[in-house]
Amino acid sequence: MPRRTERVGEPEDIAAAVAFLGFDDAAWITGHTLPVEGGVLTGPHPIDLSPPDTP
Repeated sequence: MPRRTERVGEPEDIAAAVAFLGFDDAAWITGHTLPVEGGVLTGPHPIDLSPPDTP
């Protein structure tokens, strides 16, 4: 079952997915969209990514 990572993604997260698709292990993945979004779309409420309030 998909779960949120509860963190903001980094460029390295996208790079890891792109790198995986370049390997032979991904040869049978065709005609599919690979969401690389940390599970944000799995929950009923969006994650609040705004910076915390500072006094």
